[in-house]
Amino acid sequence: MADYKSDLSGWNPVSDFFPKILKQAAQSNNIEDDTIRIFEVGSYKGLSTSSMGNICKKLEKDIGKKCAIISIDTWLWADNERLKN
Repeated sequence: MADYKSDLSGWNPVSDFFPKILKQAAQSNNIEDDTIRIFEVGSYKGLSTSSMGNICKKLEKDIGKKCAIISIDTWLWADNERLKN
């Protein structure tokens, strides 16, 4: 793992969308327990997952709601990335 270089490239997650929608979910009365469950389909390299995780940490501290994030991807692009190198 010492040679591993983190690459969280992807689309720009620093927008108002994630904080706004996650805060709305946290303040919703429709959540039966204190956990917001997020299923991300198409996580690519994890940039949006990482962003949501950071927002969730803040929400837990500020509002008391926890998050569980499940990221799903085929990672088929990984084979193409390896072939390029």
